[in-house]
Amino acid sequence: MGTDAAPFKKSPALIMLLVPANAFCCVNCNQELQAAIKSSWQENSLAIALPLIALSLIIMILSWLALRKNNAMLYEPAGMPLLCASLVLGMGLGGFVDGIVFHQILQWHEMLSNRIPADNLLGKSVNMFWDGIFHLFTMLTVLIGIFLIWKVLKTPQNSSSRYVFGAGLLAGWGIFNVIEGVINHEVFGLHNVREAANEKEFWNLAFHILGISLIAASVFLYYKGRKREKII
Repeated sequence: MGTDAAPFKKSPALIMLLVPANAFCCVNCNQELQAAIKSSWQENSLAIALPLIALSLIIMILSWLALRKNNAMLYEPAGMPLLCASLVLGMGLGGFVDGIVFHQILQWHEMLSNRIPADNLLGKSVNMFWDGIFHLFTMLTVLIGIFLIWKVLKTPQNSSSRYVFGAGLLAGWGIFNVIEGVINHEVFGLHNVREAANEKEFWNLAFHILGISLIAASVFLYYKGRKREKII
């Protein structure tokens, strides 16, 4: 009996059962974490909400342009619905790239890491909560983009050009970078691209340049397709 019980005593499951409940940082069971999240929202509500509101307004406008029926009195290129739909998808995918690569894999920054340093368990947990809200927004944006593209491609007169689609993805990613970078990095200072770097502004500037470069590449791709495919 003694030898059989020894491995069980060393198991992670048993060790976790012996840890006090207040050591676990989940939103539902840790009052200190709940208070910290509430405080972070009260102190940073405008800074957190503004980029999401700005991006949501752009998504609403693009969705309307992608789904509305063409007005015969107005000139509208056949590629416009697909371009608008792919812009939305590109914004969502760009947000996922930022969150997955910079927040999670490289861990260069987190949502509020310039105001609430993620150098202890509580700070890390608060930032993780807001990273989750950010990822929820990007996931919804991707789902909206997929739905828009599905609706657009069901209409025969709309363009299905790969150039338009690619240009929209690149431009959407670039627009996300520019809006998120200007508001979160420069205006409110919620986080920097690389918190641990000595030259934080260099990395912030590089992020802006990446966004602008993506938009420029999308314009080049769009007009390249326009020359090859008259329908655009």
